[in-house]
Amino acid sequence: MQSEGPYVDERFLKGKGYDVFNGNELIVKGALEAGITIASGYMGSPLAEFFTFAENYREWLKARGFFWGAAKNEAEGAARLNGARVAGRDAMAVMKSVGLNVASDPLEISNYQAAATSGWGGIVVVGDDPHASSTQVASSSRLLLRKLKMPILEPSTPQEVKDFIGAALELSRASQLIVGYLIQTYQADGVGCVELYENKYPALGEERIDIDRIDQMKGTSLPPVTAELEKDIILRRMPQAVRYARERGLNMVLHGDSQEKRREVGFVTSGLAFNYLEHALHILGLDGRFPILKLGMVYPIDEEVVKSFARSVNAIYVLEEKEPFIESDVCYVLKNAYQEGEIEYVEVWGKKFPERWAGFPEYGGLDPTMVMERVGRVVLRLPISSW
Repeated sequence: MQSEGPYVDERFLKGKGYDVFNGNELIVKGALEAGITIASGYMGSPLAEFFTFAENYREWLKARGFFWGAAKNEAEGAARLNGARVAGRDAMAVMKSVGLNVASDPLEISNYQAAATSGWGGIVVVGDDPHASSTQVASSSRLLLRKLKMPILEPSTPQEVKDFIGAALELSRASQLIVGYLIQTYQADGVGCVELYENKYPALGEERIDIDRIDQMKGTSLPPVTAELEKDIILRRMPQAVRYARERGLNMVLHGDSQEKRREVGFVTSGLAFNYLEHALHILGLDGRFPILKLGMVYPIDEEVVKSFARSVNAIYVLEEKEPFIESDVCYVLKNAYQEGEIEYVEVWGKKFPERWAGFPEYGGLDPTMVMERVGRVVLRLPISSW
């Protein structure tokens, strides 16, 4: 129901049922359902429409305790996220892929200091554009987010585009790290029907910041403390992220079974690439015929999930856009596991295919036809009995 005050699209007020949203609107609705108090960043395709909502409904948001709006640039948006951390408020920074370059300096320092204040969550939503359809460069932000030591979520379906905002916030609280959330152009511009949940509204009223609740040592990213913060990220906070992802079921195996017999082929994928893979298998008449490890959190990779999946197949094909990010991690995990005698030998393909066939390219972006052609080649190499 529409409440008194400035008008807002009824879809964003619904607390149950289903409705249709585009990708930018799903991020808005996801942030409302998660109760993210502060959202900032800078307008840039494919996520500029988020700030259109923030501007159009500024008074409605303000009246309900939300401070959403564009900053002067992405670095200032990252600084606002860090300020929210000090105040113990959940926050989100939104930007395009090249904007992450601008924001990386304050984000890296803020992430080191993220454990100084408990009970808050921080998300960086980045709009990648692998096809360079509206961006200066064909972009993939995973390597930079990894360098910043941020866990990375990649939603696949429209439902996940919305719900992963809340999951990212919970992951941030659990790991005491700022979480990177990646969405690409076709997801941001695309449309889907999703199930809706109640919005969470911040408590209104004046609040004093209790600086005694801030751990001064953990909040100081200067030598010699910095080395201890890095150690804490690697040995404590990243493992906490993996545990949360496992408990939440962010990484899942689809079309697997409990049979003892190993399958010939399995796929590992994430994000929009998962949708392309499912579409390709459907067109080829192979729905549900091959196990798929769908990664909702691509970094840090859950080694136990990867090893368990590898025990069920003879060969793994990694489907992802741009550089072999997931493929490299899968190879690293399986190499160590094989050397330790934990698994049998498993082939891993992705950017290169057997018999010198073209794999999934590192340049440009994927599309359904390309994926269907590559997957078709994989299937043709297999005995018909394994289809």
